[in-house]
Amino acid sequence: MSGLSRYGISLSPNDPISFMLKGWLNAWSYDASNPLNSIRDRSVQIQNICDEALAQYMVQLREQLSLLRRHLEQPTHENPNPIQDGLEAVQDFDRYIHRVEALRTKIRSFSPPPKDMMWRGKAGNLLLFQQLEQIDRDLLLQLSEMNEEQIHAIEETLAKRNFIMQQFFLRE
Repeated sequence: MSGLSRYGISLSPNDPISFMLKGWLNAWSYDASNPLNSIRDRSVQIQNICDEALAQYMVQLREQLSLLRRHLEQPTHENPNPIQDGLEAVQDFDRYIHRVEALRTKIRSFSPPPKDMMWRGKAGNLLLFQQLEQIDRDLLLQLSEMNEEQIHAIEETLAKRNFIMQQFFLRE
């Protein structure tokens, strides 16, 4: 598995999480009878799968943080101040967990296009739906390879997604 590691801990999602996200990416398909509805429904599914993957990733990260805390040097009479590096590592890792939690909150709060957008102005909205679908694909791929450096790219993808959603409402 490629990815960063800090303090001897892998920051990449574990194999089951990556497998689930990449499986959705590989199984991408269209509903030939109603491709617009398929894109909207797929967007809802992607939101749910991303939320579930991040929930599992949070469990993984919290377990690793717990291990890191347990292995910190304990204060002793001879050394009342444990090594500062260990404490900084825990704080740094905790900040990373909070950034992942913030991403999960953003993903949980994004909305699919309203159902009435599916039927009004289909031709005008088709390009927006296709862009939304591509962004959802990008999000799946980025989350499956997530690490500390990837979070900024994921935040940019979510900002692009929000921009596209705003376009749906501006067209009305």
